Amino acid sequence: MNEGLGDLTYLYHMVINPKNPNDRLVSASKSAREAHGAIYSTVFRKIGNNAWRETSEGLPTKGAYTQVLAADPVEEDVFFALTNHGVFQLGAGETSWSKLGIEWEPKYINQQSRCFAVKDY
Repeated sequence: MNEGLGDLTYLYHMVINPKNPNDRLVSASKSAREAHGAIYSTVFRKIGNNAWRETSEGLPTKGAYTQVLAADPVEEDVFFALTNHGVFQLGAGETSWSKLGIEWEPKYINQQSRCFAVKDY
């Protein structure tokens, strides 16, 4: 079940694609110390029975707490990640995360988020 994760087997947040339950993303790190100590954290994706694949291009990984993940409630195959560096989006069919233009205060760099909700307006 951990094929493709290598030594990044400390999994924290998981989000499942609401349109395809065989498509899931997890926040991963080597250990709790690295994940919750803002040392290194990344995101992996698994579709069906395929191996996990790192999906972190565009995301901060070094100096990052575990990414809190969420699925878009309206747009299919769109995901969000909240980190101590800001809010990022992975669009449908995209392989790179994009930072959203949400104002991010420097004081948040030392804070770890525990939950994240995305709402349709």
